[in-house]
Amino acid sequence: MKDLKLVYRSETKDLAEMILLDLAEKWEKKYPVVLKSWNNNWERISCYF
Repeated sequence: MKDLKLVYRSETKDLAEMILLDLAEKWEKKYPVVLKSWNNNWERISCYF
């Protein structure tokens, strides 16, 4: 997803979290499992970015 790149290319963790919330609103119906996983594991995966 092109929109997902905005999350992991964000300059700060706070900005990435805000973008992730916006992304969830846009894509949650189409990709519920992916977005649930990202949100549930955010603390673990965010350190990689």
